[in-house]
Amino acid sequence: MDIALTELGTIMNTLSYLFLDPVDALDLDIALQEYNLGNVNTITELFRQKCNKIRKLSDDLQDTQNDIERLENEIEWKNKGY
Repeated sequence: MDIALTELGTIMNTLSYLFLDPVDALDLDIALQEYNLGNVNTITELFRQKCNKIRKLSDDLQDTQNDIERLENEIEWKNKGY
């Protein structure tokens, strides 16, 4: 396995670990096949898709945090009798 592909796998697995979104063995298998065929653009696309998925998860997390904060504020106001 080439160093670049090893690094790609490491990056994808690290991102997956951080965001609890596992990289399927199929993702890495496809990346390896495409790399062996010289299709670097396909590998880049797979990585781009993973990053977009992580961005969406991050946005969803921010929305959830905002909802929690809003609910906490509502509870605080109700507890104060407003």
